[in-house]
Amino acid sequence: MLFSNGLKTYEKKGQFKNKKAKYFLINTNTNKLPMLNLFKITSILEGVSYLLLLFVGVPLKYLGQNDILVKLLGMPHGLLFMAYIVIALLIRSKMNWDLKTTLIVLVASILPFGTFYTHKKYLTNQPKIN
Repeated sequence: MLFSNGLKTYEKKGQFKNKKAKYFLINTNTNKLPMLNLFKITSILEGVSYLLLLFVGVPLKYLGQNDILVKLLGMPHGLLFMAYIVIALLIRSKMNWDLKTTLIVLVASILPFGTFYTHKKYLTNQPKIN
């Protein structure tokens, strides 16, 4: 049986001494599109860094006169933001995104919680890519 995330289930009867070990879960979708997996990770990390910077670092800087979190989170967030944009443009053709979808994915990077929306709507439950 083929699952939507590329996992196959096999049943091997009579080949094991332990009868409980007759089901195996084998990932058939490895290395099909490593950039997609990288983009999924980057979108989550970019979203978390943006939320931490926006809702924790900035209030601490202006209300508590403590800018340590802005200094600590600023550069990693900037690098993750640039990686998100570059990878989104690189995987556009493999994901068959039209111009509207690409623009939605790119604009989502500057909105709070936008990368999580992108991850849920465009990156989960994707059909198998050959």
